[in-house]
Order: sequence, then C-alpha cells, then structure tokens
Amino acid sequence: MERAQTLPTRRSGLSSDPLNATMAAEKTPRKSVIKDTNDILTIVGGDFDFLAEVLVVFRGDIEDQMRILSESIESRDTITAGKAAHGLRGSVANFSCHVGADMAFEIEAALDRGQWPTVRSRFAELSETLDSLLEELDALVAAGA
Repeated sequence: MERAQTLPTRRSGLSSDPLNATMAAEKTPRKSVIKDTNDILTIVGGDFDFLAEVLVVFRGDIEDQMRILSESIESRDTITAGKAAHGLRGSVANFSCHVGADMAFEIEAALDRGQWPTVRSRFAELSETLDSLLEELDALVAAGA
C-alpha cells in the first residue's frame, strides 16, 4: 500500500518550500526562468501597463491551474491532472518560461505512464519555478514603470 504524500501547500505564492524561502531571504542569486524577456515584451507590444494587466490574469490562471493540478494529483485523477498540466505548459511557454513548460510536459508524460512519485516531485519543482516566474514578471513590470 502506497503511503499518501502531501503536496506542497501555498500560503504565499505557489510554493511554501522552506529551502526556497531561505534562499529568497538570503537573496541567493539564481538563474532566470525566463528565457528571453524580449519575447514577452514583443507579445505586449512593449507596453508595460498592458503587461501588468496581462500578468494579473495570468497569475489568477496559474493559481487556479496549480490548485486543480494539486487536487487531481492527490485524488489520482489522471485525466484532470493531464489537462491542467497541458494548460500550464502552454501558459508558461507564452511567457518564455521554457523550463516550466518542460516540467509541465514531464508531468503529462509521467501521468501517462502512471509514475506518481515522478508526478509529485515534478509538481513541487514546477511550483517553485512558477513562483520564480511570477517574481521575475513582477520585476519586469516594475522595471518598466
């Protein structure tokens, strides 16, 4: 019998990993999860105000999709989890976050193979990556203000 594993909860942002919080508090430099900010600025026509508006919608969508993905992983609902992972893959790719899109794809593939431990670990990594993406997008908007 497989022991139930609790997925990360979200108090602030998408991830509540203590290591991630410690790194943020220490201001440890990390590699950007955005491949090319110019891609993002091209999509919004260089309009930082429009980017800020899009980011509000994007943040809500990401939070909803991650909640659905978390709940469907907990209940082992492969179909719903796969749809949520697929939606996340496209959404984050639009913001030049290829590492996040790759993680979402890996979740989809692991779901297809029934590899639940991989699904759970990639979910945790995706959660941290999306936290970073949202922070970087906020900083991009702030830099253009």
